[in-house]
Amino acid sequence: MHCTSSYDAPALELDLEFRNLVQNGLTLTHFSPTIGYEADRELQDEQERSKRGLPQLRPSPPLDPDNLTARRNHKNSTDSDLVTMETIISTESDHVAIAPGTLLRSWNQQNRQYFHYRLDPPTPKAPMVLSARLRVARDQCNGITTEVWYHPDHKWNVPSMMHGLHSALNYGIQNFGPYQFSFARIVEFPRYENHIAAMAFPGTMPYSEAGGFITDIRSPGAFEKAFFIVAHEVAHQWWAYQVIGANMEGAKMLSETLAEYTAMMVLEREFGSEMVRRHLRVAHHNYLAGRALDTRNEHPLSRVRPDQSYLCYHKGSLVMYHLRQLIGEEKINAALRRLLKKFGGKGPPYATSTDLINEFKAETPAEHHAILDDLFNRIILFSNKITRSDIRQLPAGRQQITLEIECRKLESDEKGVEREVPFEQDIEIGAFAAVDDHRKYGAALYRQMHRLRSGRNTVVFETTEIPDTVAVDPFFMLIDRNIDDNVVSPTAEP
Repeated sequence: MHCTSSYDAPALELDLEFRNLVQNGLTLTHFSPTIGYEADRELQDEQERSKRGLPQLRPSPPLDPDNLTARRNHKNSTDSDLVTMETIISTESDHVAIAPGTLLRSWNQQNRQYFHYRLDPPTPKAPMVLSARLRVARDQCNGITTEVWYHPDHKWNVPSMMHGLHSALNYGIQNFGPYQFSFARIVEFPRYENHIAAMAFPGTMPYSEAGGFITDIRSPGAFEKAFFIVAHEVAHQWWAYQVIGANMEGAKMLSETLAEYTAMMVLEREFGSEMVRRHLRVAHHNYLAGRALDTRNEHPLSRVRPDQSYLCYHKGSLVMYHLRQLIGEEKINAALRRLLKKFGGKGPPYATSTDLINEFKAETPAEHHAILDDLFNRIILFSNKITRSDIRQLPAGRQQITLEIECRKLESDEKGVEREVPFEQDIEIGAFAAVDDHRKYGAALYRQMHRLRSGRNTVVFETTEIPDTVAVDPFFMLIDRNIDDNVVSPTAEP
């Protein structure tokens, strides 16, 4: 098949319509012809569809591991399975052109620069071309050529991005399995599409200038945004380009939720649990805000729809960190290695969220299977509140903390109707020092699991110094509807 596409700009524009082409270059993604109908290009906003007399969107195929017809297609495309790609780009003489694949050669002809890329092994079809005046920082990691291509004026955060690139590659190779390419590159693009921070293509990850290149992270203790986003996109080289979700509900749990988990583990290894706690606080807020704004039914995480980013990213972060606390990082990674062995780099039938949950279940003790079901297959919220916190000084400088905690567990259906359900499970209790070093949270003085149940609970524990704050579920894993009453400053006994 041969095809040609072009764009003719109008003489006058009130707004920038074609945002892919700007003064310093071109960014094109998913531009190759597609055979068949692409439902993803339909108008997605249900209110806008109603205004125009359009029917409701057709739902994704429901989660059904036995539906081998639906599992013949992956979530990225219905017109191909895994493909190799070869790209030849002609561009301005002072531009660098980048596409997924190994650069075979470049040359100048008639005052234009040419670049020839070839991508192998086969991956889901994901064409992308970027051309601009860029500089490059280049390094090596585990025999992989690593690159960060950036606008000459945007060099500030390049070291942080390279750090994230290497840390994520090392974590993935050590814990999941081989990286499939000889290159890994980050490429800056202008942020005119405001909702896009970064994207992942095979071995090549376009990254918005505003998503990290020009973010000010100079302040001590600033959240490592550039590092984290790079780690997330690198993780997609395993969770999207090796394990590929089937075209049904739950597919984005296999890609975005696992990329969030990977990035959190990398972040914690490099910067400690306080940095992850900050990420989880934002994830908690965004999940609750997202479910409030969802005009369609909320689904459990295992059945996440393509439009439910608040589930696969934000609830996914909370769920995976909870699972990590429940069974441990090693058991999660053992489950992920088995999933990769079964589905990595293979064609249909593609993986489902049920396949992933079954691997987690194999690593989870039977007494925790009900919690596993809560995390992935149900919509569960908590309402925990510290009603009293006393501190009493003990000999040798130790402090005894007594907390009274009211606990409620709620289950919601997909329309938001809630009912209270009784529970008894281990919940983390923490005590923290005062904030210093420009951090958002103080150092942990105490973090332990305590058995709590519905109703009133009393918890007694000791610390070696007077805590500034004490908290129930300090890392937001239970998805409490009001986290403000989960944290208090203890009061000295008279």
